[in-house]
Amino acid sequence: MDNLFLEIILLPSGEVIQKDADEHEEAFFNGIIDKSLYDSAWDEVNIITKLINNRSFELLDLSHYHMEFLVNVLK
Repeated sequence: MDNLFLEIILLPSGEVIQKDADEHEEAFFNGIIDKSLYDSAWDEVNIITKLINNRSFELLDLSHYHMEFLVNVLK
C-alpha cells in the first residue's frame, strides 16, 4: 500500500500540520485498511512529527542541503 491517507505538512514557518485524518478514519471504518495498518500509520505520523518538532528529522537537513546544492549549480 502506497498511501495510508495521513499526511504531514511542514510549513516554512515551522508549523507542522497533520492532514487527512478523516480519510484515514474512513478507510479503517470501511475496511480498506485493517487495525494494524491504521495504528502503524498513526505511530509513524506521531514519531515523524515529534522528530520534526525536536529538530531531529534528518531528512529535512538533507533536503536543505540538496536545495542549496541545486541553487548553487543553477547560478
